[in-house]
Amino acid sequence: MICGYAIHICFLRVIKWAELLIRRIVTTEPGSTEVVAYLDSGVNRIVGVSDKCDYPPEVMSKPKVVRSILETGDDLSSGEIDRIYRSWIADGKPLYEVNWSLIEDLDPDLIVGQTLCGVCAFPLVSSISNKTLSVEKRPSYFNRIRQRVIATYSPRTFMGIAREAYMISRIIDREEKGANLVRSFRETVEELRGVGKHTKTIIIEWIEPIYMAGLWASDLVEIAGSKHLIGGGEEGRRVEWDIIRSFDPDLIVISPCGFTIDRTIKEIGLIERMPGWRDLRAVRRGDVYIVDSSYTSRPGPRVVRFAKTLLNLYTGGRLDREVAVNLYEL
Repeated sequence: MICGYAIHICFLRVIKWAELLIRRIVTTEPGSTEVVAYLDSGVNRIVGVSDKCDYPPEVMSKPKVVRSILETGDDLSSGEIDRIYRSWIADGKPLYEVNWSLIEDLDPDLIVGQTLCGVCAFPLVSSISNKTLSVEKRPSYFNRIRQRVIATYSPRTFMGIAREAYMISRIIDREEKGANLVRSFRETVEELRGVGKHTKTIIIEWIEPIYMAGLWASDLVEIAGSKHLIGGGEEGRRVEWDIIRSFDPDLIVISPCGFTIDRTIKEIGLIERMPGWRDLRAVRRGDVYIVDSSYTSRPGPRVVRFAKTLLNLYTGGRLDREVAVNLYEL
């Protein structure tokens, strides 16, 4: 249960969605917010979000029901951020504060959130290092007790994004939009399939220490037929530099979670100073790209633009510079 309500928890459960009238929606992290806004063609029904939600821009004025407790500014390096978070988590401190009173005042019919990562965004259910994450100000009770719906939105693969979005579309009575999204994702898969054969690719999702991206990002590489270090749908993990040097990728994508292109450029020297960097095949060929993490780390409709970017990188197509830039053409 969440929020202490008498809740009807449901996900992928066969019920008569038409009997549920969803007027007010709270989304607890950016991916869920983007999906609901896309399916609903706007944000009118979204009444509460987290402070990390910034797309579409209209959601930024919505009440913040979840706030990050640990703030890290652009003046900190990825290594410093990593050390701060690890120390914070090791001490059992909460990463997020949930305003339960505000949630009750907003009186949502539906709450949507993820269960994949407890660091990047508030998780409905999550654990890190075998420790269940805590949040501040857990409620002991609420005044209004009524049935509500909680939908966990936690896709692991590219097509999983579309399938789980479709389930959300059924809940909010936007099934046609959800079905169209599934078709669009399937078409993208067919376009991408096999275009990266005979290549090796890495997608870096954190710089210091180096983490390789997994889940839908590595799934797209797998669909393209390129060799990679993380299997499609597997969680990203730390990878030692010597392994990357031995792998010697043909294509390097750098997209640290939560970083814009400009933010990543500020720290690119941390990677360029790694031993043997200039000897890597991708570096010698100039095939190193920086990608805005909004298109890689958030499981929503915009991941299609990253998939199209990969397609163009493998086939020599035109680069969408809002999504990615070549490190050596800045």
